[in-house]
Amino acid sequence: MEALLGERLLDNALGVAVATACAALIFPLSTRAIVREAEHGYVAAVEHLVGQVALRWGEPGGAVRLRGAARAVEAALYQVTAVSEPLVRMPAGVRGRRADHRTALLSTATGHARTLAAAADTVVRLPPPLAERALLITGTLVGSLRTLDHRLTTGQAQGGWRRTGPLVQELRKALGSSPPRPEAARLLTALGELEALDETLAAFAEARGLDVPGRPAGAPVAPVPPPAQQHPGVGRAAGPVRSGSPSAGVRPE
Repeated sequence: MEALLGERLLDNALGVAVATACAALIFPLSTRAIVREAEHGYVAAVEHLVGQVALRWGEPGGAVRLRGAARAVEAALYQVTAVSEPLVRMPAGVRGRRADHRTALLSTATGHARTLAAAADTVVRLPPPLAERALLITGTLVGSLRTLDHRLTTGQAQGGWRRTGPLVQELRKALGSSPPRPEAARLLTALGELEALDETLAAFAEARGLDVPGRPAGAPVAPVPPPAQQHPGVGRAAGPVRSGSPSAGVRPE
């Protein structure tokens, strides 16, 4: 009887050891993969939103769904938040300070995406030189998002994050300062939110192991002042534009 009891205790101890190993090693790895997949969906939703903004600025008469794209970003954030919460609190698991920090960054980015969609949802016709600059900004952000997506899906980094802040500043200078108009104010707000979205996602990309040139490692994300306070309106070009180009103002539809 004592021998059987000892064997039973040994079997129970072995079962507890195996269950603990699975909970500490196998299940967290699976959860990390699910979180990365949810983050992949979030990055894809933001890329679609930026593509819609580019379509709005490049083809003012084109059919875009900015509000729907912004709602898709919010839904993707909900998925990231849902899968990041562990079913059982473990001393060592996927949920920790780093995961909380990444989720907070995506939450901030979602707020900027929402405001960007609302500000860009107006027909504004830019002269060809300024339209090219605007598309360069959105194209640069899309390229960075695809680099981040590659990092999330494969675990390998191909290139780094290219910040759009300098490009946004150049476009603001080219837009100049003239008496404010509603279309100009919304365009400047959209540019400011696009820059803030880029900065926030750059911090997220850095947390995911992507190189972010020009940003010190671990540097906090600085809030971007509202562009409408920095530039009262949009008028003739104050910066370099191509020779023979039309007025660098904005022609509202």
